[in-house]
Amino acid sequence: MKNKLTSVLLSVCMLASSVSSAEPSFIVPVVTEEPDVGAAVSPMKKGQTAPFTGVLFSPKATATVITELDSVSDRVAIEVAKSTEDLTAKADFVLNETKTQCTTDKKIISASADARSAQIKLLEDDLKKKEDAAPSRTFWAGLGFMGGVGVAVLTVFGVSKASK
Repeated sequence: MKNKLTSVLLSVCMLASSVSSAEPSFIVPVVTEEPDVGAAVSPMKKGQTAPFTGVLFSPKATATVITELDSVSDRVAIEVAKSTEDLTAKADFVLNETKTQCTTDKKIISASADARSAQIKLLEDDLKKKEDAAPSRTFWAGLGFMGGVGVAVLTVFGVSKASK
């Protein structure tokens, strides 16, 4: 019975079908590529075939990827904060070290200037004492004049004795 029914249905289909022809400009090219489905998510079970080519993630893998993507901004913020703190600490260290060096140099230079000022004051006091203890300039000028007169008198006296 199945054979007879199949034969009748096949005959009816052949008789009911019509033949058609199309012009070459209306021929639709055969697409061998898969259609673009965009960003699609297709829940699948084991043994099913995928409706498109792509990567199938398990729920755990999807959760991991989503968590990683959500935490990227937080990790970047943490790294930026850490780098900023490190650079700030290094800059503060250099600044404090420079301030300390500057303060130390200032104290050394100030002590050196004070010591030189004290030495200058001591030398000025010694010079004043020696100037006060030494004879005056007029004394030395008078002594030089008297010495010159004495040399001249002795020279005249010696020449006059020698010429006699």
